[in-house]
Amino acid sequence: MLARQPRARRADAQALDLWLKLREITEEGSSDEWEPRGRRREFLSAYKELMRCLGLSFGGTSPIEANCEEPPPYVLNNPLQAGYWREAWSWRLALEEEAESAS
Repeated sequence: MLARQPRARRADAQALDLWLKLREITEEGSSDEWEPRGRRREFLSAYKELMRCLGLSFGGTSPIEANCEEPPPYVLNNPLQAGYWREAWSWRLALEEEAESAS
């Protein structure tokens, strides 16, 4: 039996736009404060839509949360959550690559 090769992830234009918006909101530090001073509602809407676009579980990890390759220790004890983290990390790498080639 042949081992399955992981398929290359490719984000569509909508997912890339959502990723760039989430990254912008996060980098400016507005993701936790509600409007009108922050951009919390906008962040949550983009977060939810990105998860849907990528086919990720809402109970899982988002690419915006997966900020390193290996899950943190508190996630490693839960194989399901660790799997969500690794999938999100894979999407994060793909999204960053798409963003870099688009600029």
